[in-house]
Amino acid sequence: MSLSSLRAGASYPLLNPRLAMALRTTSAVALLIVAGLYLPSGDGGPWDREARPGAQGPTVTEGAREVEYDWLIQGGTVVDGSGAPSREVDLLLKDGFIAHVGSVNPDTLQVGRRFDAEGHMVAPGFIDLHAHGDPVEAPAFHNFLAMGVTTIVLGQDGSSPEASSLAAHLERVQGARPAVNVAYLLGHNTVRTESGVGFQNPGPDGLRRMTSLVERGLEAGAFGLSLGLEYSPGN
Repeated sequence: MSLSSLRAGASYPLLNPRLAMALRTTSAVALLIVAGLYLPSGDGGPWDREARPGAQGPTVTEGAREVEYDWLIQGGTVVDGSGAPSREVDLLLKDGFIAHVGSVNPDTLQVGRRFDAEGHMVAPGFIDLHAHGDPVEAPAFHNFLAMGVTTIVLGQDGSSPEASSLAAHLERVQGARPAVNVAYLLGHNTVRTESGVGFQNPGPDGLRRMTSLVERGLEAGAFGLSLGLEYSPGN
């Protein structure tokens, strides 16, 4: 997985925009976050401030006065992950999408809410490739969001939900709507236990059972296999 770049004029779907703004592409999942700050529903703070005085920029689209955008994130310094220099630009959100990246003239727009990001960095979220947590019982994950981490990979150290129950577990995760994107690895130690191999040398039959479970887990949605060779029974 890699971070997506923010492209002027591109649209990206969003998930739960008051907590974080998720950028989804076919090859990566990333989220937009403003220096670890959330966009809450209450008043106060940098959100709902008036637009920066004297801000200049083009009308975003023809007839933009008639288009009401949900959010204007204004004045932040965008670091888009592409290697390009950072730049101060504005972002417009509409119907769960990032509709525009670039300077705008707020006087030409109807905007539901505004976030003054001046002095903050705006970037695709970080991916924590080795994380732990329970996205069903504790889906808020404020600790990760506060650090700019917006995608986590679970099932680490050879331990995960069993392959036979992974599909059902992922459905529960989806229903819990965790505040971060979640990917799972299938645990090698879990596969050993589920297959009945345990601590033993698997032999040809055991390897076939383990291979079958790994294939089942990957088909259910696992991103790969975690080993955890220092943990039982893989050690």
